[in-house]
Amino acid sequence: MNAQERIALSQILHQNAIDYWYDVDHNWGRNVARFFVDDAVFDGMQGIEAIKKFYAWREGRGARVARHLIANFHAEILSPTEVKTTYILTIYAHDGVAPMPMVEPMVISDQVDHCVLCPDGVWRYKSRDLRGLFKSEYPATKPPADLLAKA
Repeated sequence: MNAQERIALSQILHQNAIDYWYDVDHNWGRNVARFFVDDAVFDGMQGIEAIKKFYAWREGRGARVARHLIANFHAEILSPTEVKTTYILTIYAHDGVAPMPMVEPMVISDQVDHCVLCPDGVWRYKSRDLRGLFKSEYPATKPPADLLAKA
């Protein structure tokens, strides 16, 4: 892969990450399933249905203000159909209605994604791994364990 092709692919994958977190921040993550392969794994959730269930549960909890900030995006091309991306994900989030008081980030993590090129020509997530680096005293939103259990 030449330099221009690598840059173009990196931009596509970076835009996917931006679009994903935009949907989470502005639309409760209602459309994020389109970013995953069927059997994807994300932060302990296995499969699209579990991921959808998590975002529906989060929305059902009530008002929330969240922003997911991306920095230092890096794409490591593993093959023509597989790429590992890593970036810093800084999350500001709190239950309630905007405007919220200014607070420190809830968490700063390395977001590591395994992206695969699907037969329809779309890059999707096979796995997503949040690797916490710094966390505030305000806890992340975690669903009850039984919510995501397989039926």
